[in-house]
Amino acid sequence: MIAVCYGGFSLAAMFVSSYVVNYLAVSKIQLTELEFWKGLFFVMLSASLVFFFSLTLLQRVHQQKMEMQRHREALLAAERRAITGVFAAAAAHDINNTLSVFHEVLDETRSAVLPPEVIKRMRVGLEAVERTAGHLLQVGKNSLTADPTEFDFSALLQEMVDFASVHPRIRDCAIEVHKPEKLPCHGHPGLLRQMILNLMLNAAEATGRGGRIRLTLDRTTADGVQLCVQDTGPGVPPDYRDQLFDLFFTTKPHGTGLGLVSVRAAAEAHSGCVRYTQAELGGAAFVVTFPPHFIRPH
Repeated sequence: MIAVCYGGFSLAAMFVSSYVVNYLAVSKIQLTELEFWKGLFFVMLSASLVFFFSLTLLQRVHQQKMEMQRHREALLAAERRAITGVFAAAAAHDINNTLSVFHEVLDETRSAVLPPEVIKRMRVGLEAVERTAGHLLQVGKNSLTADPTEFDFSALLQEMVDFASVHPRIRDCAIEVHKPEKLPCHGHPGLLRQMILNLMLNAAEATGRGGRIRLTLDRTTADGVQLCVQDTGPGVPPDYRDQLFDLFFTTKPHGTGLGLVSVRAAAEAHSGCVRYTQAELGGAAFVVTFPPHFIRPH
């Protein structure tokens, strides 16, 4: 824009000034002097015009930049509020899943003496609620998880299977567990407990009463860890598979669309990933893969 304006102004000034100088000059000496002053005037005038024109453009660019910065800050603030709300909703979703087990356990307390396994389930559930509430408190600190700790993934998996077996949506299902005797790992057990519970609830809802749920925990060929939860349900239609892990997406009439989001968040917190595939049992299978450094070094 500046180049076009400068070129047009220069051509106009050249023709006009040459006509005026030729009209006023009566000798070669006077013509030389007039050409000098004409050139000097042209340089000063063109430089001033370019300066003010550029200054105007720069001011407009600066104003647009400041406006974009304000919009960017507003978008970031809105995104932070949205993330906080989503995490709170996901945490509430996990708390509700855990409390559903408590309702069933409390029904068993009507008997005179509580069996040891009932007390264990109540303790595990209470700790799960406390951990989830702790995640909510850590939102303001920009930290969703505590420091990673060492744990036995095989024991943790069995603990959650025993705990979830009394859930009203799971207790009528046949549960198979295939795992090594021990699998020492390094990570966030609280997140993994909620991940396992969400995967089992998802499988139970898909397969219905009397269905089968199979949990398989093992090392991968890349020396990582893989957890597979599959069921005998109908599976996921191809049109919905790309949206499974989208926020608030659900195919269930009363679903929240937060269970698989929580599963993916737990996997990504350990630098892992989760994917859907067709199950050997005929239904859906969700495979969570963790990298080699997830395993506790010897």
